[in-house]
Amino acid sequence: MRLAKSDAEIVNEAMTNTRDGAGLGFPDYVAYWLKRDAQPAIKNIRSRYPALTDQELEWKTRFDWISDWPNGWYLRGMARRLATGDIAEFSLFMQMYVRQSLLNLTANEDEFTEVWPLFHALAIQDQPTVDQYVKIATFPLKEGHPDTRLIYNCVHALLRARVSQGKTMLKKRSAGKTPDWIEGIIACMQGVIAHDASQVAVGMEQHLQGFRKATRINPLEKIISLVAHGLYRLAERIDPDLVAQVDIARDLPWDREFHDWSSIRVPTLSLTDFGKCPGPVAMAFVALDRPSWVPAG
Repeated sequence: MRLAKSDAEIVNEAMTNTRDGAGLGFPDYVAYWLKRDAQPAIKNIRSRYPALTDQELEWKTRFDWISDWPNGWYLRGMARRLATGDIAEFSLFMQMYVRQSLLNLTANEDEFTEVWPLFHALAIQDQPTVDQYVKIATFPLKEGHPDTRLIYNCVHALLRARVSQGKTMLKKRSAGKTPDWIEGIIACMQGVIAHDASQVAVGMEQHLQGFRKATRINPLEKIISLVAHGLYRLAERIDPDLVAQVDIARDLPWDREFHDWSSIRVPTLSLTDFGKCPGPVAMAFVALDRPSWVPAG
C-alpha cells in the first residue's frame, strides 16, 4: 500500500516506540503483560471489589491489561497493517479490539459510542460479536450526541430487522451542519433503508472524502476508514445489490486489499493466540462471555 510521506512517518513512529507496543505481534503483546507483576495493581483495586478472590483479582487485572481498552488493539493493528501489509494479522487485531470493546461495554450515557466498534465488527465480519451486540446493547438509545445516536439506532434497527423504526428516526432528524464523514454515513444508511443503491454509493463516497478532515485523537485513525467497510457489509447483508455501485477500487481511506481479503475470509480468535495466558482470561475473549470477575462499569 502506497502511503503519503506524512502517513508513513506516523506509522514508523508507532512501530518504533515502545509505549504502545505496535512493534509486538499478538502473542508477544499478550506475553508482555503476563510478565508484569500484577500484585501492585491488585492491591490498588482490592477494596473496590471485596467479593472477588485473590485469583479473580489477578484474572481481572490481566484481562484489563490485555484488553488495552478502549482502542489500543485498534491503533496497533492499524500501524502494523500499514507497516507490514499482513492483512490476516490486521483482521485478528481488529477482532481482539471489537471483542474487548463488547466485553467492556457499559450501558450508560456514552453507549452511543459503541456504534464504532460495531461497525468494525461488521467490517471484519465477526458475526458472534455482531450478534452479541444486538443481544445486549440498549435499543433504542434516547441520550447522547444526536447524529451519533441516530447512526447507532439506525444500525441496530437494520440488524434487528426493524427497518420501519429506522426510517422513522431518520425522518425526525433535525437539520443542522454536519461533517461530511458523518453526513455520508447517514446518507448511506438512508439509501439502505430506501433500498436505493445509488444513494448508498453517494453516501459512502461522501463519508470517504470527508474522513481525513475529521478530528481524531490519534493520526493513525485517519488513514483507513473501517467504518466505510462496516457500512458496506451492513448494506450487503440487507441486499447485495445495494453495494453494486460502490467504488471498491478507490484509494485510501478505502482499503482495497482488506476488502478483497475480507470478502472471502473471516478472522478466527483461538486460545492458541494467547500463549500462556490464564485460560479463564483468554476464554473470555474467545467465547465472548463476560466473566463474573469483570464487573460492568
